Amino acid sequence: MALNLDLKAALEIAAVGVRRAHAFMAIGLQATEGGPVKSARLPMTFSFQVLPDPLPDELAEKITEEYQAWLTGSGLRELDLYFSLFIDRLWWIADAAELAGQRVPWDHVIGGSFDKDTNVARKVSKVAERIGCQVSKVSYFDSLSRARNSLIHGSGQVRDRDALDGILLLRWMCPEVSMRQNGGEEIIRHDSPSMEVTDPNGAEIIMRFAEREKPFALGEKIKILPHELSEICFFYQHQASVLIRSLEVFLRDRGMFPPTPVVAES
Repeated sequence: MALNLDLKAALEIAAVGVRRAHAFMAIGLQATEGGPVKSARLPMTFSFQVLPDPLPDELAEKITEEYQAWLTGSGLRELDLYFSLFIDRLWWIADAAELAGQRVPWDHVIGGSFDKDTNVARKVSKVAERIGCQVSKVSYFDSLSRARNSLIHGSGQVRDRDALDGILLLRWMCPEVSMRQNGGEEIIRHDSPSMEVTDPNGAEIIMRFAEREKPFALGEKIKILPHELSEICFFYQHQASVLIRSLEVFLRDRGMFPPTPVVAES
């Protein structure tokens, strides 16, 4: 029986989750860019009023804050869900590759019960170990899953079960650009003003991967800024690419050669 080990299709599973989360959070957060909402009324064909219309200022601020937390939690859930499906596919491909040329029982299930596990960090750890990926950030996935759980199941506040020693330390990784000139170096941030080259010898633009950390105390409301959400989306996409590259090596070592690289080297 021929098996199609399509790595591009596998990578697309993670990419779909990133696109959905990024687009949905962007659209949703744009609704609050001008400040708290003034009305939370749905169109109706009969008289049914849940909230005052227009909203009092204090209630409007509270609803907007809760909406932003709900939207962030939904976005993290989307990233977590699709990355879990992506990891399931990588495990299936690795399992199928190791079975190549072997006789297996007629009722053998490729991948086994791996997809029944719902803990993404644990699944990433298993896949990374199996395919020999040394650079996956397993602990970062655990922190993001904990944040998602607090946002969805804890009304946006850090729960005891999601904290370690009373702290939820959210971690991710993203590109960081800086300009080096006049003997110094300045990071170019998302809200940095336009930077000019003032060094007569010119300036050097440097890009590196930076690790981000954001701690939240037990009971604290989780608030992730829009540019941080964008960085987290990048983190998921980048980690998918890292794992795919390791899987390509894993397959080549077993005599299975993808015709072209699935991911361009960064």
